[in-house]
Amino acid sequence: MEGLHVAVRKVGELGKPGSPGHAVEMEARVSRRQLFRFVVPFLVASIGIGVEKESDEAHEVAPGNE
Repeated sequence: MEGLHVAVRKVGELGKPGSPGHAVEMEARVSRRQLFRFVVPFLVASIGIGVEKESDEAHEVAPGNE
């Protein structure tokens, strides 16, 4: 899998540099294709873990399994 390419640009700045209230607003852009390639495996794994946990809980509560 190739690396994730992100375009970052400065959008705005609030306050003076060095002051406690200084903030810089940034924007990151990622293509949809790269986002899906990065996120979908985690979603699939999360769903799999949830289904497995649900199955284990149903098995523990089943009648005759005391």
